Amino acid sequence: MFEHPYFTDQVARVELQQMERRAACRRFLAEHADQIVARPGLVSRLLRLLVPSSARAVADTRGAAVCEPAVAR
Repeated sequence: MFEHPYFTDQVARVELQQMERRAACRRFLAEHADQIVARPGLVSRLLRLLVPSSARAVADTRGAAVCEPAVAR
């Protein structure tokens, strides 16, 4: 049994498009590396769900006094 040339051509074309998209994504991330913000990890998200909201509110108010307001660009 053999593979039809049209099928292999379509597969090669799709794989090439995927590689081009991935390269464009890597290029975009490299150009905008200063704008990337790390997401909270799984443990901190679980703790946020488990800790009561009143305790979080107290922690947020203490942290807000230390932070300075952001300056608009």
